[in-house]
Amino acid sequence: MHVTLPAGLTESPRAGTYAIRSVRIQNGRRVQGADGKDVPADVQLYGIGAGPRAVGSVAIEEVTFEPGVLKMAPGAQASASYSYNAKSAFNRVAVEILKFVNRDGNVSAERVQSDEQVGVPLGRSQRGIWNGTKQREALPSLGVHRLQVRAWFNSEDKSWVGAWSPGTVTVAP
Repeated sequence: MHVTLPAGLTESPRAGTYAIRSVRIQNGRRVQGADGKDVPADVQLYGIGAGPRAVGSVAIEEVTFEPGVLKMAPGAQASASYSYNAKSAFNRVAVEILKFVNRDGNVSAERVQSDEQVGVPLGRSQRGIWNGTKQREALPSLGVHRLQVRAWFNSEDKSWVGAWSPGTVTVAP
């Protein structure tokens, strides 16, 4: 999807919101439930971005995070590996491990590890290791985790992109 906004909408930048709505289609028509409302289709979002360098595709791709399960046996060393590839050169990047927490039926993402770097090389796969713990803590971060990579410019070009690994890593005792 490519959205072009007319020039002069605002004098200064302000926060925006992306709203994504899915609709199940069957035989070329929207599927509606007994209540007459559209039935949502399953959607998984792996990347999003805005700005001239993010147009055409998500500029961070081939995001991996594995293995699917990380066993944290007492006294043993365990680690998960991650990688990503940049199709555009950005001057800032943050690699983050997010833990999904279910609180009373509401799922939220909690950042347990973050590594911000200056610059992301173009076309070279970036790799790293995560030890299954919260940043600066020795205790395992038990639960389901996903890798998030964010890249942006802190110059006149306000392009940015965010990408998530399709795979998750579950940290188990």
